[in-house]
Amino acid sequence: MAGEGKNYEDLVGEILGPKGRANHYAKKPQSPIGLTPWGTTHNIDWEIWDITNLNRRALLSCKYQDSGGTAEEKIPYEVIKLSKAIELDPRFKIAWLVIGGDGWTEGLRTYYFTLLQNDIPSMVDRVHLLSTDELISHDLVIPH
Repeated sequence: MAGEGKNYEDLVGEILGPKGRANHYAKKPQSPIGLTPWGTTHNIDWEIWDITNLNRRALLSCKYQDSGGTAEEKIPYEVIKLSKAIELDPRFKIAWLVIGGDGWTEGLRTYYFTLLQNDIPSMVDRVHLLSTDELISHDLVIPH
């Protein structure tokens, strides 16, 4: 359902709140960050920045799937968009793509988390895939 993706974005925003306060980060939902590689406006689910240095920014995109569907097929395109955004704007230092829900094909999920970087080398050290549990348990650090 369409609303589940938005609900997941809101949940991720709630998780980001304490992490941001602890790390002096601010966040903005549905932030326009430029153009996609194919020329349309790129709105990121969450733009995050260091309040002590506005030139240290990060991107966070959310994908949720609770049953079989097309969200999992969109992951490579999202990785390409995030990689390109970092390439085009030096303020963006890192991106996280958070994947939630129980509807992901296990083989494809495993491929994304372990092998996708072999097929999209521009994501290495730029775009990091996280599960919801990893988002909760890991500190998000914007590199210098």
